[in-house]
Amino acid sequence: MTETAPTTIDGQPVIGIHGAVPVPGSPHSTVTATLYISRASNPLPVGATYTYSGGGSATIRLSHWGETVSLTPPANAIPDSKLEP
Repeated sequence: MTETAPTTIDGQPVIGIHGAVPVPGSPHSTVTATLYISRASNPLPVGATYTYSGGGSATIRLSHWGETVSLTPPANAIPDSKLEP
């Protein structure tokens, strides 16, 4: 693993942690990944990029840390107490 040069993502200063990850059982023998961490006083992950050995790539963004999330179960939800073990 290596550290990337400082950069910005969505206007936020970040540093990346970069390395290759073996992926057993996948059509891709390795994935090269970079996890970006904010350089703020409270560092949090803000995104990641992946490049697959067989071709292709993916990017994710993480945001809104610490915000309250309101969830409403569907009308036909089954309580877990009714599920068999």
